[in-house]
Amino acid sequence: MESLSKEQLLLLQHHLTYETYEKFISMFDTDEDMPVEEHLRQKRIIEIMKKHDYWGEIQGWGDNRVYSKIPASWEVYITSGLELMLCDTKYKVIEKLDMLERTKYPYESWLAGEYLSV
Repeated sequence: MESLSKEQLLLLQHHLTYETYEKFISMFDTDEDMPVEEHLRQKRIIEIMKKHDYWGEIQGWGDNRVYSKIPASWEVYITSGLELMLCDTKYKVIEKLDMLERTKYPYESWLAGEYLSV
């Protein structure tokens, strides 16, 4: 739990029941190691991208909904172009995605193709 100081955590533990404390702590997102196997790592990166505010943007309606920032042929971009496979934790993937968002990635040539379906 990196969001709270040690003193704050101790204060919570002192004033909350164990069940309430655990419920409160579980509300915060935790970091996790990325899978070692390539296909599992790719799958996890796509899951993270889908939940990201920028990368998970959806366009369309009904059966025509797509992730407007994730191309249908995402494997090429994840393994080479975006360098996301080098990230060893979930937070590092999110940090890299945030950096790419600030640089206005993806480029128009990337978005000219088909998108990943929802």
